[in-house]
Amino acid sequence: AINAQRSAELESAIRGSRGGLGVGRLTKIGTEIKMDLNFPGEVTSKSIKKLRTSSDCVSEDLAKMGVTGALDDDGVAIFWKRTRFEPTSTAAFQEISKGCGVVRVSLLDKETKKDVVVVAAHLKSGNSEKDSRARATQVARIKTWLQANNMLPNAANAHANAHSNNSSPSDSHPKTTEPCVVLCLDANASPFEPSVKVPDRDSKAGGGKERKEEAGADNTLGRLRGFGLRSCWDADLEKARKSGNPFDPVTVNKIRGPLSDQKAKVGQHSCSVIDYVMYSPQACSQVQFALEPVRVGGSKFNAKALACLIPNMEVPSDHYPVAVDLRLASPPSPPPAAAAAAAAA
Repeated sequence: AINAQRSAELESAIRGSRGGLGVGRLTKIGTEIKMDLNFPGEVTSKSIKKLRTSSDCVSEDLAKMGVTGALDDDGVAIFWKRTRFEPTSTAAFQEISKGCGVVRVSLLDKETKKDVVVVAAHLKSGNSEKDSRARATQVARIKTWLQANNMLPNAANAHANAHSNNSSPSDSHPKTTEPCVVLCLDANASPFEPSVKVPDRDSKAGGGKERKEEAGADNTLGRLRGFGLRSCWDADLEKARKSGNPFDPVTVNKIRGPLSDQKAKVGQHSCSVIDYVMYSPQACSQVQFALEPVRVGGSKFNAKALACLIPNMEVPSDHYPVAVDLRLASPPSPPPAAAAAAAAA
């Protein structure tokens, strides 16, 4: 365990480092502040290739079920309760870019007879302006793909609602006939990512149609809100804005070690929200977080965050889960005349 004093010493030592943060340098820092540092083996390209080789049996099982293509070590997946939902269509969008994927499933809620469109995505990693531009392009392509399949909510009303902060998500009880759209993604971008401007250019959407990507300056979360969706973090963001207190939930809290393949990020503290559940506010509302978010953010290298870095024995992933309870909207009430006729029948 790292106590507060040693956390502060480690932060000071890392910030004062002008050289690389390899094993030697980190060990020296640990010696200087009398702290034992262990560097467990991290997942490397070689270990991933070995995993793929040992996963041939999985590929064989998938092939028997009609699933083709290479086994992805960093993919996206959607699961649903078969007792509650019936899938009506599925699709994958592979043209977004190398190493990033999008899958979609349309579900019929057997209880309410409502349509639920669930999308899962993984966007490009990186903190540079170039990386932000790449994410902007990916978001534009996803939006075009969903629009081409009529999978997004009514743009005008939904976009206005997505930006409205007059009430928290849990306070709303929408009524609509629109399908519920839920987008779950590792966006690799915090809500406070700087805005970037992406010029218009042609891109291929699903079905090979040519469409124009959107221009304008915005960050990744802002562009996702342009889908007409609200973020599960909106209430926390609004609370922080009104109170002046830091936005403290995090979905990542890690410092990459010297064995990482991402050498440029070794020693950097990733401590922020980069994972999101987005939803159409006309078709559903956020009741609560099913799992209370971890709240150790506000600043990098703070003692509270350094004391619970992940992965660890309790959280084997380098991301915390984001689990949200959503309530499907009630169907609109019929006009009085129609209701009376239905009652008479």
